[in-house]
Amino acid sequence: MTVDFHKTFFQPVSSSALIVRRLSTMRHGSWYADYLNPKECENPNQVDKSLQTTRRFDALKLWMTLRVMGPDLVGRYFDAAVDLAEEVYERMVLLDDIEVAAPPVLSTLVFRYVEPGLDEDELGELNRRIRAGLWASGQGVVAATKVDGRQFLKFTLLNPKATVRDILGIVAKVRALGSGAGLLSAAAR
Repeated sequence: MTVDFHKTFFQPVSSSALIVRRLSTMRHGSWYADYLNPKECENPNQVDKSLQTTRRFDALKLWMTLRVMGPDLVGRYFDAAVDLAEEVYERMVLLDDIEVAAPPVLSTLVFRYVEPGLDEDELGELNRRIRAGLWASGQGVVAATKVDGRQFLKFTLLNPKATVRDILGIVAKVRALGSGAGLLSAAAR
């Protein structure tokens, strides 16, 4: 089994693990080379501990996080992010001009601003402009994605200190950009 600790465990990119039930499974990844794991050496054989051998110690990030925060606090932060996504989702589905692609499973919300009368290409362009306008204003950062070829915006909620009010404030900015500031008329051209 592989586990990627990036994002959900509050880790930067390149923090993952390969977990096996039986250590003997790892023998397929072992390789003998006298300069790497000499038989007469009393030091531990590091080659059998990692497939990466001399590459950077990526596990240090996760180890340090667990040592400093502890698994319970990491778990509470994770739960807070998932709960936040659910609470924001419940509010967003009530908005007539916001389409949410699906209920959140973890801490990601995929949504878009919609305006009646615009076709898919126009809605896609409008949401791209909203994203760019939000970024240019410095008021928020929203990712982009596509669902079934349709342009959407995306929140990946990971800040355990963020509130529903914080995230809905960004949604309000998305809505304001979508309904005003010339974005709609520019997208409809």
